Amino acid sequence: VPQRAFLTNNFNFIKLQKLRVQVMRGLSGPCWPYLGTNLTSLHVGPISNFSPQTWINIGSMTNLEALWLEDGGSLNDAFIYDAISRLCKLSRLCLFNFTVGAKLGQAVKKLLHLERLFVLPAPSEDGNISTQHGNMLAVTETMRHVDELVWAIRFQDIQTIGEVDHIQMCPTKAKMYTGFTSNDAPDVNLWTLQRLETIVKRHLPRTKVRIMKLDTTAASRLAMSTL
Repeated sequence: VPQRAFLTNNFNFIKLQKLRVQVMRGLSGPCWPYLGTNLTSLHVGPISNFSPQTWINIGSMTNLEALWLEDGGSLNDAFIYDAISRLCKLSRLCLFNFTVGAKLGQAVKKLLHLERLFVLPAPSEDGNISTQHGNMLAVTETMRHVDELVWAIRFQDIQTIGEVDHIQMCPTKAKMYTGFTSNDAPDVNLWTLQRLETIVKRHLPRTKVRIMKLDTTAASRLAMSTL
């Protein structure tokens, strides 16, 4: 679908029974079409204006093997995580420019066939980045069955202190992992990327883990190659 396209409210894909792969990016308007239930691969965005009905539709796509959601998410939206948790055949999941909420970890835990997860949290101006980092850390506590994790971090969310890169971690998670803050950091909630990776790898000893600082373009290329 072309960028900035608009589909009428009654447009849907239910008659396209053989459609298996679908990419829909840049749609405007609050009403998304019914996407059917037969897809095996779906790439959609922005998802910020998805209605509960659209999330119910996505949650019914039990044949999905690959899903890319971009430009949306929420710290508190149960509809999103309920939909994701129902995708029992999903093996590849990309959350791009995605606000990572507290329930994502429980959703990922239910995806028993998930092999690869790529996450680029939403920009810090779109949400509390330290909360998102804490929620992402919680995700890693639930995904030992996943083969590969790529956690992309934007340059703008990196704080360099003494030539060492740090991220801001939410206070609740920071308290749970005492001893993993930098001795030189003026804030106990500042974590070095190296220490973050050490903790994540302790959670995921068999998972290929990559925590990388990237700009949006590089993150997009990496996400495409990962999924």
